[in-house]
Order: sequence, then structure tokens, then C-alpha cells
Amino acid sequence: MRPTEAVVDLGAISRNVERLVAHAAPAAVCAITKADAYGHGAVAVSRVALDAGAAMVGVALVEEGVELRRSGVRAPILLLSEPRPNEMFEVVSARLTPTVYTPDGIAALVAAVGFEPGQQRSPRLGLLGMRERVELLNGEFHLHAEPGKGTRIDVRIPLQAAA
Repeated sequence: MRPTEAVVDLGAISRNVERLVAHAAPAAVCAITKADAYGHGAVAVSRVALDAGAAMVGVALVEEGVELRRSGVRAPILLLSEPRPNEMFEVVSARLTPTVYTPDGIAALVAAVGFEPGQQRSPRLGLLGMRERVELLNGEFHLHAEPGKGTRIDVRIPLQAAA
């Protein structure tokens, strides 16, 4: 068996992210650091990518996002897939930005944020840094967000558990 060595060049990662940020502008860059940044070290790669201009990082699992928070990453951390309903309280506690796409996932997120019917407030999730307003009214989850430049997002989702 031949010996194998992997050398992680954080300087190269930094330069590559800087180029991506410049090329993608005005869009934001999300550095995907799931699976320990594909073996390169999620904490180190996340810090370098954010310092180089990435607006956020993306991970696959709640525990990956929690690890980045505990290491001091303050930027938005996007969960690329929907967390299990029993993980939503940890998602909110760690200020991770979840991807939700099922009625059960939305209901779990609403419960974790602590909404009451008729209540209106902005949760601590920080939807990728957007101005947002979230409501739970008449059995529907309403999300109103303004990502900037006159763009508005208005989503209304009925909250009915999946059969």
C-alpha cells in the first residue's frame, strides 16, 4: 500500500473564495463545509471562507452546525436538509438556519420558536440576514421577508401534520 498524504492549503481556499465572491457579486456565497469540509477541517475552512468574503456556511447535519457555533462561527449557518422534528429546539438554540419543506418540519420549527396562535414576531433564526416577520395565524405559518433591492418573499403554509 502506498502512503497517502493530504495537504490542506488554507491560503488556496481563501483565494478561491475571494474569486468566487468577486465573480458572484452581488449574490452571496455560501461555503459548503459539510462532512468536515470534505475532510479538510470544517472549523478552519469555515473561518477562512468567511474571512475571504463568504456570507454563510452550509452543513448537512445539526451537529455540524452546532460544532461550528461552539467554535465561535457567528455567520449564518444553513442546514442543507430538513432537520428531524426532535432536533428543532437545538436548531433554534444554536441559531442555525434550517431548511424546512414538510408540514411536520414546519410545525416542529414553529413549536421550537415558541409561537402561539395570533402571535407575530421575528424569531432568532435570522433567515440568512434578511428582514423578516413570521406569524402563526388561522392555522397557517406566514413568512414575510425582504432580502433587499425591493425583493419580497411572502410564504403562507397551512400547518397540518402529514398523514
